[in-house]
Amino acid sequence: MSILDLENEVRDIAIRELSLNPNTFNMATPLVHVNNVDSLDFVHLMVTYEERFELELEDALHPRIACLNDLVRILITEKGVTIA
Repeated sequence: MSILDLENEVRDIAIRELSLNPNTFNMATPLVHVNNVDSLDFVHLMVTYEERFELELEDALHPRIACLNDLVRILITEKGVTIA
């Protein structure tokens, strides 16, 4: 999986799970500013990522994930998602 593939997959999951507009969604936008995402939406989204990538995103990581670009960095650097 390339970095671009990972970014696209993370983006597509967020668009689907949070019912976002794919034409206006930006991976760098803080999630608290996206479509009124609340803490329950955030937790549900993290569980979806855990299931998809077969890993655990510990609660201690959640405060470090302000935007989806942060999540991509964590998946690569700390969770060992393999980049080809």
